Amino acid sequence: TGLALVSLAEPAVLDWHDRFVLRDAGRSETVGGGLVLEPHPAAPRSGALPLLAEQARRRLAVGDRAAYFALLLEEEGLLAVKDVPLRTGLGLVEARATGGLWFATTVVSEAALAALGERLVAALRAHHAANPLAAGMPRAAARSVLELTGRPFDEVVEELARRRAIVA
Repeated sequence: TGLALVSLAEPAVLDWHDRFVLRDAGRSETVGGGLVLEPHPAAPRSGALPLLAEQARRRLAVGDRAAYFALLLEEEGLLAVKDVPLRTGLGLVEARATGGLWFATTVVSEAALAALGERLVAALRAHHAANPLAAGMPRAAARSVLELTGRPFDEVVEELARRRAIVA
């Protein structure tokens, strides 16, 4: 018994919690099998094996799709709205009922928004201390601090401004 990240040469139609069998076609033997915990995983980062193992254990314990979505949002903090049905099997209406802050292109957890806000406020304070005559921080610098680009960046900044955490 163990965990494995399986990469296939050809696409396969898999869903969360599907069971699968791996066979060696040349020897006509069963090699192994398992349960799909993430049908479309992100590429693993170097040194992330302990984190991946912990995520897999948590995902194995989840009993339904709504709880799986909540867990993904907690783990990742920010998901593209278009990826939610693909990764969870939930329709957008069902997923929205589960929670999170929903924007046009992005869904963000409250914890992730708070962390992003803290990082941005700290960077803004440092920028203003170093550049007291500047009207503000360049958007490119703020994008770099948040590690967000395009519409997700705009949505997060607009929400932080709406909550008066920053002035945009």
